[in-house]
Amino acid sequence: MNSSIALAILAITVGVACFVLLVRARGRQGRDLPSGLPPRYSDHAKDRMCERGISAAQVEAVLAKPERCIPDPLKNSVRLERDFDDRTLKVWVVGPWPATREIVVKSTAWKYSAQFTVLSTAVGKVIGTRGTTIQGIRDRNGAHIVVKPDGTVRISAGELSSLATARQQILAIAGRPPVSDNEQPRRR
Repeated sequence: MNSSIALAILAITVGVACFVLLVRARGRQGRDLPSGLPPRYSDHAKDRMCERGISAAQVEAVLAKPERCIPDPLKNSVRLERDFDDRTLKVWVVGPWPATREIVVKSTAWKYSAQFTVLSTAVGKVIGTRGTTIQGIRDRNGAHIVVKPDGTVRISAGELSSLATARQQILAIAGRPPVSDNEQPRRR
């Protein structure tokens, strides 16, 4: 076999390999996203992702399979949400959803949540007279807090530190360490 034929076969082989790699890369780029569209991130979204430790892979996971879609027609946007363990990633995109021409990510944020139990006898103390104690904890921490009569407490907040502080304050008022969700409160 002469060298020109060998070079031609090598060039064809390299060309086919490059084509296959290009097709695979394009397939991965928009994998599972509506219409296979890659997202375009606004400057605001990029800033928020950096501030909040959110990766493009996490955003694309939400875009690929959101668990909740909440439209906001007044702002021409849709909030997509997906749960990741004890936190929820919220991604705002330009509406409508699913996108047909392009996916524009406007902003992102985490919502942290926790659930724990206090003694049912401590619920009144945690809530306080006319709800003043629990309202003070909400206001100081910017947290959403629900306390049920059985002692179940659910907290959600935009910052992990706010959630942790609210939890510590509630447990201090209740007068006991945290109880896991599966453990029944001990009777005193």
